[in-house]
Amino acid sequence: CMKYLAEILGGKKHLLKSYEGYNVTVNTTKLSPIVQYFNLYPLKTKKYITYFNWIKIYKLVIDKKHNDPENLLLITKYKNNINKSDYNK
Repeated sequence: CMKYLAEILGGKKHLLKSYEGYNVTVNTTKLSPIVQYFNLYPLKTKKYITYFNWIKIYKLVIDKKHNDPENLLLITKYKNNINKSDYNK
């Protein structure tokens, strides 16, 4: 599944031994079709909140504002809110 996702997005799959899982690395320019898709067909579950936080981070990176110390704090805040409701079950 992760290998297929990496192929579709033109990225690479990496094994992370620290938690025995996989990570997919993708160039931000290749994510544009995904963003366009979810803007056209929005998520309607709590996954929308995850996407909403992720898109805020994505926009900072695309606008090259992600290295500003103030924005790094925002990114950390957004990251900590991603899937937060799933952790509290």
